[in-house]
Amino acid sequence: MVQEKSITIDHHCQHIGENGKRCEAKCMVGSSFCWWHNPEVTERRLEAARRGGLARRGSSLSEPGNYVIQSPIDVLGVLQDVLNSAYALENSASRA
Repeated sequence: MVQEKSITIDHHCQHIGENGKRCEAKCMVGSSFCWWHNPEVTERRLEAARRGGLARRGSSLSEPGNYVIQSPIDVLGVLQDVLNSAYALENSASRA
């Protein structure tokens, strides 16, 4: 009788912090690193942080009439902003 070996697949980030401990976040698909430690997405991560900061302060883009729609992808941006604004409201009838 042949005994099968089990293979363990580790889906956790390979980043080792300054404290010597490994990051416990799950890896991005196709990467050995999570969103925070993947060097391939540094620019996207910085842009996301910048946009998050604008949203927290109240970007002028969220004001009615300040959207410039020139392509279908622009519509997705507007929809995303509107949904994020709605989710930020208290769960009430006015939010609905």
